[in-house]
This record gives sequence, C-alpha cells and structure tokens, in this order.
Amino acid sequence: MRAACSDSITQLFLKEILPDFEICARQVVERMLDLPTLARKNFKVASTMTNMASLYCIIECWNKDFSSTLSVGINKTDLSGLVPGVSSEEIALDALGEVTNVIAGRVMEIPGFEDHFGEMSMSPPLFSNGGVTSKKTCSIHGELAAKSSRLFLGFAITMNEKETV
Repeated sequence: MRAACSDSITQLFLKEILPDFEICARQVVERMLDLPTLARKNFKVASTMTNMASLYCIIECWNKDFSSTLSVGINKTDLSGLVPGVSSEEIALDALGEVTNVIAGRVMEIPGFEDHFGEMSMSPPLFSNGGVTSKKTCSIHGELAAKSSRLFLGFAITMNEKETV
C-alpha cells in the first residue's frame, strides 16, 4: 500500500486547506453548541495521527481511490460541558455525533477537495472508546478548547490499496 503522505500533492493540498479545516471546526462547534472556542495547539499536517481521548466520534469517508477518517475526540469527564445545563450523556453524545457529521460534510465541501480526492460516501457517526491512531497517512490534527471541554480533532486520508490480479 502506498501511503497518502508519500503523495506530495496530497500533502501540499492538506497544508493548503489546514486553515480552512481549523476555521470550519471552530465555526461548527461555536454555532452548533453555542460554545466559544480557543485553539489550544496549532493545527498541523503530519504523516501520522495519534489523538488520545477516552471517547471518539468517527466518520469514515471513501471512494475507489481514497479513504478518510474524520474524528472528534473528548475525554468522558468533559462530555457534560458540551451541552451546558443538560446532564444527559445521551444528549451530549448526540451533539458530538452531529458536530462530527457537519465537520466531515464541510471538509468535503472545501474548494478543491472533490477535484483532488473525488466524491466520497460517508458513514454514519461511529463511537469508539479510546484513542484514534492512523499510521502512514496524511493527516490534519489539532486541539480546541470549547469552554471547559477539550476537543481533539483529526482528519486523515490514505490512498486505497489497489488489488492486483
């Protein structure tokens, strides 16, 4: 399998959309959850993505050539801060799923994304306990503070393995 980061065009494209990704993530969190955000760490492009939170919401996207993963992680102790005034974990999880879904959709609408990677299908939001690690991929990742909650965001993309007969 050829790693997407070995494709210098993909790496350059992700570096180019990096500011759009951070702005998109911040706008979605601020508007949907009505929470102010602060970028705790600079968002960056890397050849691996390791984000360690105790809970992740993940959207998988794919076509015949590429696969991508958008993840929004949070520590379970911060989950109640996502929907202030609501103590239901189920509502907080639903909010996290909606935020992840909207960010994934908006990333695929960034100008040039579809031209480079093609149209992609999206999975429904999936939840995972523990960290997300994507090796040998091109990825954007960073951390946002949303009032009292820390959100760990990542977007990784890889070229699909081609079958040989």
